[in-house]
Amino acid sequence: MSNSETQLLISGMHCAACVRRVEKALNKVEGVNFASVNLTDQTAFVEGNADPQVMIQAVEKIGFGAEMLESEEERRTKQQAQTKAILNHKKWQFTLALIVGFSLMVVGMFIGMMVTERNHLTWFALAFVSLTTMYFSGKDFFIGAWKSLQNRAANMDTLVAVSTGVAWFYSFGLLLFPQVHAHVYFEASVMILGFINLGKFLELKAKQRSSLALEKLLDLAPKQAVIFEENVAKTIPVKGIKPDMLVQALTGDRLAVDGVLTEGVIWVDESMLTGEALPVEKKVGDKVHAGTLIQDGSGIYRAEQVGSQTALARVINAVRHAQSSKPPLAHLVDKIASVFVPVVVTIALVAALIWLALGKDFAFTLSIFTTVLIIACPCALGLAIPLSTIAGVARAAEMGVLVKNIDALQASSEIDTLVFDKTGT
Repeated sequence: MSNSETQLLISGMHCAACVRRVEKALNKVEGVNFASVNLTDQTAFVEGNADPQVMIQAVEKIGFGAEMLESEEERRTKQQAQTKAILNHKKWQFTLALIVGFSLMVVGMFIGMMVTERNHLTWFALAFVSLTTMYFSGKDFFIGAWKSLQNRAANMDTLVAVSTGVAWFYSFGLLLFPQVHAHVYFEASVMILGFINLGKFLELKAKQRSSLALEKLLDLAPKQAVIFEENVAKTIPVKGIKPDMLVQALTGDRLAVDGVLTEGVIWVDESMLTGEALPVEKKVGDKVHAGTLIQDGSGIYRAEQVGSQTALARVINAVRHAQSSKPPLAHLVDKIASVFVPVVVTIALVAALIWLALGKDFAFTLSIFTTVLIIACPCALGLAIPLSTIAGVARAAEMGVLVKNIDALQASSEIDTLVFDKTGT
């Protein structure tokens, strides 16, 4: 069986460690030659002849979601729906957590952050308010951390869950066994989740903006076209066009598929493929391409390449492949990510133990431990390279420059001279 390329939409990834786990799981599937996972657009490109259902099961087994994508249009629809749902979810989560966290902080200013006989029952009630909020605003992190633990791995969810969980249980312990001059941290546990969810929300917004240029390429293809069957004109969705169908070409239309002109004469703007702005005359027998704009004339063309076989679809696929590929620098990040979380937890523990050995109380050492974990949580390390790759490839596509090989994109940073032909195309 010959090698093929499969595209999967992955859900539940939060950091570079998640990417490494998914890639590792996919590469273990029999028949997979190579798998590349992109954190920014939550997709995986897999080369080989493995059964897609087996790949999906392998991803689900390690705690993530996966579904197969048949076309760019399907990817676009599902990805937009997924992003919209996550954005709404994160917006609700960070809003709730920040409102409750700020309220707990204000209440604490009035009744005191230390547990006393007078405010003991109030803090008991507030403890369960904070726990309920943590469940609704932070359950994604706790579930992710638990799944990682089951797979003997650690990721950013682990840092969030450990830091906020330790702070809450320590505070609840003070309610059961009050200590002199010891502060509770219920508001901190909630507000940490609020700010991290706010960060995730802003990350998703940045991802959306980075993908706009590629979406503009997709918009070049019309959604419907007029075909002729037994000399009767019918309007059908473009995805319903089959090879050898006769398709109408009118001034102002974009060609729906690749084919050969069989009737008429048209002038076509092919700048989206060639970079040449002057319209090209197309006569009977000439090739025409999907997405190009008919500036003048009319005719009929016979469909040849349709769906994913058109030149436009191949251009989009090449851009998508470049966006989801990893430059050499990303492989270094993957290696760092594999040990990032254990190292951060170790540093947090060592820092806390040092302060404890220097005579500081448990509350202070807890704040040191939590602070180290929280600072490491918004893992820019895992997002920076894939986001910059998507932004770079998309911006290039927007300006008519197509990047097929991601290694070339990284190497292009050292270019100091470009030589063009006389037309600059």
